[in-house]
Amino acid sequence: MDEERMRVEAERVAEKLKAKGYNTSVRRAVIKNLMGDTVVKYNVVATKEETVVRWSVSENAYEVSIRVVGEVDEEAAESKGYHIEKDGEYTRLFKRSTKPFSFFDNLP
Repeated sequence: MDEERMRVEAERVAEKLKAKGYNTSVRRAVIKNLMGDTVVKYNVVATKEETVVRWSVSENAYEVSIRVVGEVDEEAAESKGYHIEKDGEYTRLFKRSTKPFSFFDNLP
């Protein structure tokens, strides 16, 4: 995926999150991977009360991390491919894929 398409995709996700009442920011990151290659990545960070959403796209992967206060329906989340981590009162849902996926139905 080229950089322009990644930027457009990140801005589209940020707009959808804004429509749900989240405060958002979009950032471009240039990093070196373990092979020493330079990789461009776009990140969206969105917050609403105590919920934090981190979404990113790189040339070959999409990923999202959703941190919420309280419990989630673990069975439903796992059936959608999310990894679940609990840390005290917070629950974190994480998913990575090589194809785009919707995560908006898992947001409070």
